[in-house]
Amino acid sequence: TDPSFIEKSLAIFCTNSEELTEQLEHALQTNKLKEITAILHKLKSSAGVTGMQRTRNLILKTELDLKKKKLSKEAIKVMKEIIADFKECILAIKGKSYG
Repeated sequence: TDPSFIEKSLAIFCTNSEELTEQLEHALQTNKLKEITAILHKLKSSAGVTGMQRTRNLILKTELDLKKKKLSKEAIKVMKEIIADFKECILAIKGKSYG
């Protein structure tokens, strides 16, 4: 496996995940359910590809909750946990000097 490819891929993951988590935080603050759902879908893919299985499962659960067209306190709590998971992953990657 080409190390430069891995480094580039991780750098892209970090950039995209930072943007998406910021967008999710803003969408949560403004209660924009459609935006939240779209962002979660993108984050779900990122979580799956990078092996963040627990986070991916949290996203799946939250997506099911959001299909009820309601932003519950539990869903908000879980989304904040999802955001924290991504931020922790990004910090870990950046700490390894990949991006």
